Amino acid sequence: RDRSPSRGLGDVYKRQFDTSPLIINVTRAVAIVWITGLAVAIMIYVFKRFRILSIRKESFACNKEMNRIFYEIKEQMGLGKCKITLRQSYRTTTAYVTGIHRPCVIVNADHFSEKEMRVVFAHELTHVVHNDIWFRYLLAVASILNFFNPVIWIFYRRFIKYAEYACDYSVCMSENGLHEYYETIFNLAVRNNNLYDMLSASLYENKNSLRERMEHLSLIHISEPTRRTPI
Repeated sequence: RDRSPSRGLGDVYKRQFDTSPLIINVTRAVAIVWITGLAVAIMIYVFKRFRILSIRKESFACNKEMNRIFYEIKEQMGLGKCKITLRQSYRTTTAYVTGIHRPCVIVNADHFSEKEMRVVFAHELTHVVHNDIWFRYLLAVASILNFFNPVIWIFYRRFIKYAEYACDYSVCMSENGLHEYYETIFNLAVRNNNLYDMLSASLYENKNSLRERMEHLSLIHISEPTRRTPI
């Protein structure tokens, strides 16, 4: 038999590692913490998902004028063949889009002027064009599995921020300019509260984020004056 010292020493270290109570206890503790955190994260995800489905189920059809403007903008943005519906709900305070296979734009049960409707619909449909809901679901799953990793949450928050920047930029390019665009959104924010959810893309999350978006787009507007619509 092979009685080499190196092999014997390796077997000793292997047995010590395998039977070390400290390693076993630490591994068990980490596993318990991870499983507990994962269970809590899944429960939060399911609750948010159920809330969105509940709001969508209880929503109601919009009037003919809103549908006319919505489908007009939908056609203009090249989404005519996409199955995107428009609904209203008393349970939300702002507009947002949710759903992957059959996206649905849900707006609060409020009276909107035509200018407000055009801004709101263009913004939410831009989220569909950019596939933001797909990325939100992927990041939601990544956040659940890696709830302990702050990098994932920082990246998720940054994604939301820059996704809104991209939508703001696109809508400002196609609408009447920066001033009217943010004047409309700000007026909507003043009369309503915020709605934030990781599984949907809303018009605005809160007034602080809205102010930050206004400042960001203003800087782009100043740095590229020749490419902007006059305001």
